[in-house]
Amino acid sequence: MKTMEAKRGLIVAGIIIILILGILAGTIYYLTQSFRNNISENAEVPRFSATPSPTSQFLNQTPSPSPTPRPTPIVRVSPRPSQTPSPSPSLTQVKIYTGDGFSLSYQQNWGTVACSNSSNFEFDPVNLSSQRIVCDRAIKPITVIVGNTTNCQGETVQLGKHQVIKLTQTNVSISGNQYLTNYQWCLNIGSKGLIISHRVSNNNAPASSREDLSSQVERIISSIR
Repeated sequence: MKTMEAKRGLIVAGIIIILILGILAGTIYYLTQSFRNNISENAEVPRFSATPSPTSQFLNQTPSPSPTPRPTPIVRVSPRPSQTPSPSPSLTQVKIYTGDGFSLSYQQNWGTVACSNSSNFEFDPVNLSSQRIVCDRAIKPITVIVGNTTNCQGETVQLGKHQVIKLTQTNVSISGNQYLTNYQWCLNIGSKGLIISHRVSNNNAPASSREDLSSQVERIISSIR
């Protein structure tokens, strides 16, 4: 009788051990898959390089060295001119970004990323904080490069007081990543050339947004002075 009870105890213990091993194996598999997914999602974004390009390579730009020190970009909130709510996103509530020789208005609920190693900067539509970092690649959906616009291609459009060269590409691949739409606007403000780009993707491609923000970008361009 005791032998039978001992055998039953061994069988129960064996079942428990098998269950524990199964749980451990499942946990290890889940953690491994999560780690692989994180690596995939953090794929490197197209980098800035030296020469502007009229097509998808506009991201790959590094501004030419400046012989004079650049002013530190200043962000300040301007007073709201009207208490009447707008039926669509607008610049009735704005922040002012002051760059190297120009300034512009952008939506109050957007943030910015200013480059400490160049005059370039980016807009962040989902995070209203403003930060200053060393830039070697685009990380936000809207990028502003201060550089040479002579190679820009597209149609000429009027945005506010500015004549702008606008390029629109659909279903375009940039550095191996697929984008639904890729916009580029080029204009000159005094001696400064501004190359503004916006990438739209529904598959979380780097430096892109799911929402097409081109109309908001064009209102920002209209405000540049």
